[in-house]
Amino acid sequence: MPGYEKMLVQLMFSLVPVVVLYFSMKDRTTKQENRITIMEKDIESLREFKESANRRLDNHDEQNKAILVLAEQVKSLGEDVRELKQLIQSKEGA
Repeated sequence: MPGYEKMLVQLMFSLVPVVVLYFSMKDRTTKQENRITIMEKDIESLREFKESANRRLDNHDEQNKAILVLAEQVKSLGEDVRELKQLIQSKEGA
């Protein structure tokens, strides 16, 4: 029986590190999975932010185009007003 008890003690002492290593690795894996989940959520929120920023930039581009068109129309209108003023002045002078 002493050989059997010695073998049992050796088995217990060899199983303890394996069990400790298993639970340690399991804990690390769980923590890494949590970190990965958090990073995935952060990436998704950054993608959403990027998309909304792109939409806002597109809207600004459209607004800038509209402003440029309005500026051209105002410039053209100013030229028309000057021509009308010259016509009126020439008819008043004649």
